Amino acid sequence: MAIRRSIAVVSIVGAIVLAGAAAALVFTNPDRFRPEVIAYLQNKTGKQIQISRIGVSLSPTLSIRLYDFGVKNPMLHKIAAAAEREADTASHRV
Repeated sequence: MAIRRSIAVVSIVGAIVLAGAAAALVFTNPDRFRPEVIAYLQNKTGKQIQISRIGVSLSPTLSIRLYDFGVKNPMLHKIAAAAEREADTASHRV
C-alpha cells in the first residue's frame, strides 16, 4: 500500500513539473532574450552576431534553436576593402 502511494505521489509531482515546463514554453517568448544572447556572444567572440529569432522546443528533447544565425568578421571586410583600394590604385597607375 505504501509503495502504491509513493508511486502515485511521484507520478503526480512529475506530471506537475512537466505541465509547468510546458506552460512556461507556451506562455514565454524566447525572442525577448535575443538582445541578451547577441550581446553575450559578441562579448565572447569579438565579432558581430546576427540572430533573426530564437525558438525553444521540448520534443523529442529540450532544444534551443537560433534562426538565421550569422557571424560577421569586421577584419575581413577591412582587409577586403584595403585590397580593393590597392587594386584600384594599381590599375590607375598603369
